[in-house]
Amino acid sequence: MEPQTRFDLNIALQHWREELAAQASLTAEDRRELEAHLNDTVAELRGRGLSDQEAFWLACRRVGQPEQLAQEFAKDNPASVWRQRVFWLAAGLLGMRLWMGPPAYFLEEVPT
Repeated sequence: MEPQTRFDLNIALQHWREELAAQASLTAEDRRELEAHLNDTVAELRGRGLSDQEAFWLACRRVGQPEQLAQEFAKDNPASVWRQRVFWLAAGLLGMRLWMGPPAYFLEEVPT
């Protein structure tokens, strides 16, 4: 028989938060709202007599998985997704330009 590991609700919530934070299309406000909803659902289910593990599992099923939530929020606000993409594209181009050094026409000497 395998020894069972004890379920820790705080650790499970932390892992869920980390998965949520990895979703680029979710803003900090979106993440706070989803976490509050998850916590409220867990508390409600625990009040009905479910264990921490059962309440967390069922609350996650009700709220949704982080990847699914990110997809739904991206559908709801596609402009923010494009703003992020344009920002990272511009940051990448600037980084490349800095890494490659100044253009050659800046290095040419001007005849006097």
